[in-house]
Amino acid sequence: MKKFLLLAAVAVGALTVQAQSVQFVYEGEALENGAEVVVSEFVAEDGEMPWHASFRNNTNRDVELKMSFVCYDNKYKDLFMGMGDAVTMCVGGQCMGGESAESPAFVVPANTETALDLHTALTLMSNNPEVMASLGLTVCDDAYAKVDYTLVNTQNEDDFTYVTVVYDLAAGAHSVEGTLVSREVNVFQRGENVVCNFTFDAAANRTVEVINIVGARVASVALNGNNGEVVLPRLAKGVYVYTLVENGRNVKSQKIVVR
Repeated sequence: MKKFLLLAAVAVGALTVQAQSVQFVYEGEALENGAEVVVSEFVAEDGEMPWHASFRNNTNRDVELKMSFVCYDNKYKDLFMGMGDAVTMCVGGQCMGGESAESPAFVVPANTETALDLHTALTLMSNNPEVMASLGLTVCDDAYAKVDYTLVNTQNEDDFTYVTVVYDLAAGAHSVEGTLVSREVNVFQRGENVVCNFTFDAAANRTVEVINIVGARVASVALNGNNGEVVLPRLAKGVYVYTLVENGRNVKSQKIVVR
């Protein structure tokens, strides 16, 4: 981790931009070293501000990568004595959290962007009404933290890129009230079947995507209408991550164990 940060610091000090085979991609645009991404959307039912990271391998060979993060400027860290706003990073269904972490290695095939389920989120413990009431506070609509993400080619540590993500609930005049959208999606096992039950308060084009622990998509089911229930294709025993995709955007991911 320290080596990753040292590499990033050297790049900033030299004020140079390296030619890279791996790149962060945000909303279709490649991000250079030191770029800043501001995340301000608040997912009410999960109490988090998610960033769905995407990486591009622009070479003609597969590249093995690792991603790490360090969280700082966490506004409510002291208030909650280390248990407040926490960053979680999920790569291919494996999640890790804290103030810093490093992912296991994963592969991005040649000339592609990531196919794995990749997302990070600042989760607001302060969204818990009971905790907030006990402290004499209301929902934290000014939650703020900065996180440095570093992406490194495991075969060539000179091939790296990093980006700063600012989680800012107040950015862009976003408010808690303005982001409360009811999305209830639950995938669960019922006998030998895996079922998706859903309720929404607004129409949209939605699917539920299911990936296995190695990042391969094993099911994709359309969610038609504002409420209902669908049976997913038969899944073998194991651990999966299902993601709600709304109008082409990953909105919510959860884990399910099929027994």
